[in-house]
Amino acid sequence: MDSNRPNVTVFKIFSAIVASALLASTSANIFAQESADNEGIDEIIVTGIRASLQDAINKKRNAEDIRDVINAEDIGKLPDQNVADALQRITGIQIGRSFGEGNEVSVRGIAANRIELNGQTQVGTGASRSISEFSGLPAEMFSSLEVIKTPSAKETEGGLGAIIRLNTRKPLDQRGAGSYTNAKIENMYADRSDNSIPGGSIYHTQRWNLDSGARFGMNVNVTRTGRMARQDYALLKGWQAQNQLKGGNCPANLNGCYDQDGNGVIEDFDFDPETGQITDLNDALFVPMQTAFAANLQDRANTSFRSTLQYQTEDGSDWVLDMSRAKAERRDQRYQYTTSFNSRQLNRDYRGDDLVITADQTAIAGTVGALKGTGVDRGTGLNIQASRAPYDGTTTTFALSNDRQLSDRLTMYSQLAYGKGEQMNDQIYATAVHGVFQQLPFVQYDFRGTDVPSIIPNQRSTVALGEGTRVDFMDPRIHKPVSYTHLRAHETRHDLVCRLLLE
Repeated sequence: MDSNRPNVTVFKIFSAIVASALLASTSANIFAQESADNEGIDEIIVTGIRASLQDAINKKRNAEDIRDVINAEDIGKLPDQNVADALQRITGIQIGRSFGEGNEVSVRGIAANRIELNGQTQVGTGASRSISEFSGLPAEMFSSLEVIKTPSAKETEGGLGAIIRLNTRKPLDQRGAGSYTNAKIENMYADRSDNSIPGGSIYHTQRWNLDSGARFGMNVNVTRTGRMARQDYALLKGWQAQNQLKGGNCPANLNGCYDQDGNGVIEDFDFDPETGQITDLNDALFVPMQTAFAANLQDRANTSFRSTLQYQTEDGSDWVLDMSRAKAERRDQRYQYTTSFNSRQLNRDYRGDDLVITADQTAIAGTVGALKGTGVDRGTGLNIQASRAPYDGTTTTFALSNDRQLSDRLTMYSQLAYGKGEQMNDQIYATAVHGVFQQLPFVQYDFRGTDVPSIIPNQRSTVALGEGTRVDFMDPRIHKPVSYTHLRAHETRHDLVCRLLLE
């Protein structure tokens, strides 16, 4: 082994000499390359996802208040159709949905928030001071979304929860001259309604470097979205506890009543007279309240146009002219069939021989419609409600702003903005009932084993109920119109804002 040590030592020394020579040669080449490259490089600009994330972090870190920021790249990574869907990514933001699409926004449970578009108050299309629905604002229109949760003194008041600031893309956000165009075509298909609506957007920006050293740019954004959806649902408004007894006797139609606790005595429920809360159910039963089947048909279209002109002078003064127009069209319809179980009494109107009672004392199935010794008695009320709610809302905004650096420590920001919101509602509501009170049908119901209950109206009869007594509810001759309401309203709102800020 000793004879091998000199060879190993020589090999190590030789390797170290070669490595040092290669390192010195490589360092010299790198230094020479950097020297050559630096002669023609004045500035390196980093763009892309990492720059976007860092920009959002810097905005939050350098802000004088508590705010959250989502930049355009983050918006683009997510499958969000509108601003509400994008805002839900921020901590403390809750949104309301219509047919699965975000349309309302609240901050920490407060819906009264100030909405700004590039620092300008966003005009609502009604009596509200700001927009209440965000479904008409496509997410791709904006460069960043900010939620200011603790506004500073320089912010305009008007929001209890927060300030939601929507910042659109500016043409001079990118350096240099040139143009950029982005287009998108889509088709939204709704399986339930079996309809598809085409849509899309186009964005174009153009930048010029002027001979004086100033810069000028303009952009145009046009977006069209729509949807035709259908929603079907069954709604049970709850269960109410009812006693079996009336005047201390078991009524005949309950076949001697049901001794739920097995003590041989039919007892009413016990309750606290101060709170009205049931303390002991005893032999009472839970029976269904009002049940409704509804079909909602949604037909909506949103069209928006936005353009920005930006001019930056040689001394750094920044002029921006924003112009936008957005139109929302709604042609929603709703049809509802309602069964009014609320006013029916267990000890009078339910047939005891048809009741199916669960272990938790719920009349899960049965027939509402009593039989008396003298013949048939009342059933329960059925009605159909239909509504149509056409809506057209249009917002138009203009804003001219100037940002100028007066000195190293003083900046002046001025803005003159005008906004107009206009809406037209033309709503119709109609209700029809089944016959008259003396002819209310017997109703068989069953809530077992399915999410959709079985509600079957039958003709008033002393014979067994079945296919022969079933009422054809689609026959218009059995219905009687009882109410018709037509509401037509037109509202217009104007906002004129002048701002001057020195900081």
